[in-house]
Formats: sequence, C-alpha cells, structure tokens
Amino acid sequence: MRSVKASSDRKAPSSTGKSRADRAAEFARLAANDARIRRQFVHAELECCHMALEMGEFELTAGDRAVTAKELVDAEKILTVIRRFLPRVPAEHWAELASRLTQAEARFERLRARLQTDRSVSRPPSKAPLVK
Repeated sequence: MRSVKASSDRKAPSSTGKSRADRAAEFARLAANDARIRRQFVHAELECCHMALEMGEFELTAGDRAVTAKELVDAEKILTVIRRFLPRVPAEHWAELASRLTQAEARFERLRARLQTDRSVSRPPSKAPLVK
C-alpha cells in the first residue's frame, strides 16, 4: 500500500466536508458580516443617544428637570455601550463614529452642566389621572 501526503494547496476535505479554502471563505464572510453589524449597531446607538439628549434639552426648556435627568441617565448608559463596542468597529468607519461619539459626549456634558446650573426651571411633574 502506498502512502500519499496531501498538499497544503490541495482542497482536502475536512471532517465537515469543507476544504480549507471553503472554510477560509466562510470565515471571511462571517467576519465581514460581523463588522457590518457592529458598525450599524454603534451607528444606531449614537442615534438613540442624540435622541435622548434632544429630548432632555427639550424637557429642560419646558421646565421638567426630572425628565431631563432621566434622559441624561439613559444617554450615559448608551455612551457606555458605544465606548465598549467602538474599538471593534472596522478601521474605515472608526474615525467617523469616534467623531460622532465625541460630539455626543460634549452635548451630554453641556446638558448636564445646564441641568446643574439652571435651577430656575422647575415645574412639578404632571399627574395623569389614574384609570380604573
């Protein structure tokens, strides 16, 4: 009986029935999909953060400090999530998203400072009637 060595270039099927090239292509496809989903996720979180900050600014203008404080808490949680996921965003999108994160952080700090210093706006929370 003759022994034959398989070349590393050859498409030798593995135990799963896929060659190394097939597995490498599948891995590349999954990595690209993961990168796309991460970018979309960070982008969506940035949009949510901007919406929370916009709502907080509006409510502070309307005099509802409690809602503004709640929106700041929500925005801070979102910023924490963004900071966690941003490092693994693909390099070609990282700079744009990092810039938007910096803008959101600055807006967050401005709103927080405004809430702390502007004590003149204070209205009691509205009391909706209870439905039985």
